[in-house]
Amino acid sequence: PPGMRGMAEYERQLRHTLDTGEAGQAELQVPHPDGTLRVHGVVFAAERDAEGRVTGAIAIGRDVTEQTELRDALEAKEREFRTLAENSPDVIVRYDVELRMAYCNAAFERHTGVPKWRAIGRRAMETLPRDRTGTQDYLEQLAQTLATGRAGTAQLLAPDGHGGTVFHHVQFFAERDEAGVIRGAVAVGRDLTEQVRAAQALAAKEREFRS
Repeated sequence: PPGMRGMAEYERQLRHTLDTGEAGQAELQVPHPDGTLRVHGVVFAAERDAEGRVTGAIAIGRDVTEQTELRDALEAKEREFRTLAENSPDVIVRYDVELRMAYCNAAFERHTGVPKWRAIGRRAMETLPRDRTGTQDYLEQLAQTLATGRAGTAQLLAPDGHGGTVFHHVQFFAERDEAGVIRGAVAVGRDLTEQVRAAQALAAKEREFRS
């Protein structure tokens, strides 16, 4: 039909199937009477004779407009999430339901010293630095969020290398798919060291005043 898009790729994939016998796929944008373009996903399969020679191909098309729109929307949200996460001063980590790290931002590398390539795909207990206090509570809260969907919090304390302590407040949130099924969790850790130190100094002043 006039206005249809994607024929060049359709023909390329069809020719590939005819030449090699390998399956292929393409997308066509087909004009609809209401003026919109519908997306059709096409799968190509080779037809063979008794000796196994390719004699033709079958093209099977299906209207996948809604699925494509959903995919594009999810990809846009994923790009938005990554843009925000990579520029956030907070540590942001994503876990799957098996407690394996699916994503971590640049702040994770800065605060832990663990590079992304070493952390992605590993379980949570393998990626938490061993000098942190509160690791067990972190793991328990993460597992609880994944199991129940309820948000949780944990505190992580670590030496700052100068005789002091770094305080991180971590919040856990469940991630769900369009059906509401839990597919993972996000951990957001914020460095509250300065606030904690200020509160401790204020408490010390208060004790001094009372004395």
